[in-house]
Amino acid sequence: MALFYMAVRNVQKAKQSAVAKASYVSGEKLFSERDQETKAYRTREVKPDSFILAPKHAPEWVYDREKLWNEVETIEKPVNARLMREVVVALPIELSKEKQKDLITEYVQENFVEAGMVADVNIHHDKDQNPHAHILLTIRHFESNGEWAKSRSKKEYLKDKNGEFVLNEKGNKKTRNVDLTGWNGKHKIIEWRKALAEKINEFYKESGIDAEVSHLSYEDQGNGKVAHERLSRSEYVIEMNAKESAMQKGVEYAPVTFYAQVNQTIDTLNDEKNLVDLELKELEEELASLKAELEQEKNEEVVDLESFKEIRENIKVSKEIYDSYKFIRERIKCGYVKLPEISKARESIEYWKKSLNIRDRKLQNEKTILENALKSYKEKDFETLKKSGFDPSTFVTVYREKAQAFLDKHEKLTEEVGKYHEARNFTQQAYEFEKGIVHEEFEYLNPEFERIAMAAKSTDDPAVYQLMHDLNRIKLGEVNDSSIFEINQLTRQFMDAESMDKAVSRIHISDSINEFKFYSENLNKLTMATYHLDRKHRRIANDSLVSVDEKSNVFYRLSNNKNEIEFMTSEKRKVRTNLEADLTHIFSKDDKFSNGSSLENISAYFAEYTDDKLQYVSERVSMFAVNNQFSLEEIEQDYETKQELISEQKIEDMERDSDRHESNDFEDTNANPTGDLIESLIEQARKTEDGSGGDRKKRGRKKLTIEDKLDMDMY
Repeated sequence: MALFYMAVRNVQKAKQSAVAKASYVSGEKLFSERDQETKAYRTREVKPDSFILAPKHAPEWVYDREKLWNEVETIEKPVNARLMREVVVALPIELSKEKQKDLITEYVQENFVEAGMVADVNIHHDKDQNPHAHILLTIRHFESNGEWAKSRSKKEYLKDKNGEFVLNEKGNKKTRNVDLTGWNGKHKIIEWRKALAEKINEFYKESGIDAEVSHLSYEDQGNGKVAHERLSRSEYVIEMNAKESAMQKGVEYAPVTFYAQVNQTIDTLNDEKNLVDLELKELEEELASLKAELEQEKNEEVVDLESFKEIRENIKVSKEIYDSYKFIRERIKCGYVKLPEISKARESIEYWKKSLNIRDRKLQNEKTILENALKSYKEKDFETLKKSGFDPSTFVTVYREKAQAFLDKHEKLTEEVGKYHEARNFTQQAYEFEKGIVHEEFEYLNPEFERIAMAAKSTDDPAVYQLMHDLNRIKLGEVNDSSIFEINQLTRQFMDAESMDKAVSRIHISDSINEFKFYSENLNKLTMATYHLDRKHRRIANDSLVSVDEKSNVFYRLSNNKNEIEFMTSEKRKVRTNLEADLTHIFSKDDKFSNGSSLENISAYFAEYTDDKLQYVSERVSMFAVNNQFSLEEIEQDYETKQELISEQKIEDMERDSDRHESNDFEDTNANPTGDLIESLIEQARKTEDGSGGDRKKRGRKKLTIEDKLDMDMY
């Protein structure tokens, strides 16, 4: 796998010795005149390939490594002066050692030496999978006479736009330092990185290697991959020891430190991304082939547009159908009505229905409250009556007002329901009529897809007719490249009965996931709100200082929330049942059930899933390409890995939180539990504090489920 690595560091006189650095990377013994010591380090298993490159006008002594770096330490006099610039680059393992040397020689000559620097190049081959080079560069240039330049920068007075000198607060002229070498600045590092990537790719191409590197980050490349987290020196040593230990024991290596574990997960995700990219490349090639075939078909067979238009124009339209199309045109503000516009109108009508159902449930709840209140009043159960938000002394008057308000709302809702039914009839009539037209147009334009046309006659699934409509648009040349790709994928679903059934199941899964998420998220929010409302209701029920109106309002909201929870729980179970059925249909022949399990047993298997696992598996299934083969076992393993990482992270968070509690050093942060897994883990590890706060006793308590809260406080 082609990799790119380049690091640029400065060696400071106050912290390091240039002679010592040169000795370390070259493997040679060098005498340092500054501290009168001979610098020597351990003998390397493989002797570095070291050589010096210099400009033509540089003196001959620069090729003597010991003299070169002693001269550098002499000429750079300030205590905190920079002595050298070290550039470390990874060499491509796909190239031979000879070509690696040729590559680095050309790169150094073109980018550093020709700019006036002396370069001490040291190639290391200690490990086969880690060939790299240390390039030590002078930071002062030579004059044309072979002597060191007296200065690397010059002072320049600042002037304003009128050419006048700029003065500071004390009245002195402001100055700035101007670099005379042109070797400094972030832009130079970016240039060097880009040049290295281009040089590596040039050698790849010459060697016939199908690989490419980039100097840009994954983010700037926009390839969707995640970069590794850099290990500290101690973490690196720990991991190397773990690898060596695993090799000696003959077991698989497993990362020990946190960031090494994160990097392993990143590798897994990047490998998956590579596979997806490979599949995408194959699909793009297939798309190109399909486009060529379509172009050829267009050239071979020209559609008789006049005859095609007659299909729609010659159909007799009744007054009811005309009114239906007019209604849709006005409802969604469109000029011409076809299947997509009708589908959009049907979708909006469906949202309207859900809104009406919510209002109806609220009215039914209000009716129940009024009936129970009247019953309590007649039975003189004034304690219950007060809890319902009624004052016995004013009950008759308040009851009549609320009853009249209920009747008014009920009348208004009944009127709106009538309008809804009228709108629904309009859209349904238009949909059924348009289906017939689409079917005729499809048979005329696509006689080769007779199987799809037959399938459409035996189903009322909107997805089938949408497919037919899209295929018609392809034939008429009304689609762009992405649409052709999508239609090609959809066409695969209808090649046989089994593929079509699974395709429909996947469409249903995709639709059901959003509903499942909606009910799950809103149930949590609604339950917490109801929990607090119930506590408030108990607190104010017998409080004489709280107004009757407020008591009534709280009781009504509480009762309505309980009904909504019951309804949403029931709807969530229905959606879950649908998801289980669709997964059963898709995985009925999966290797996991190769022992001949019956559909009942497979369905029971999915029924054992937690909500979280069911949602995860369903989402993964909905994301796969149409013709992609996927294993249930692989998806389940991915889920388990995700859960293990989350559990491990929670344990580490608790341990860190415990340590911070003992040191009385707290600071709140906003973690992102719903974000991407890897980014979340990295973000949490970087932060020195988390948002758990609180004392140990509270953190040690069991987290209450929705059912626990309902049982304890609401029923």
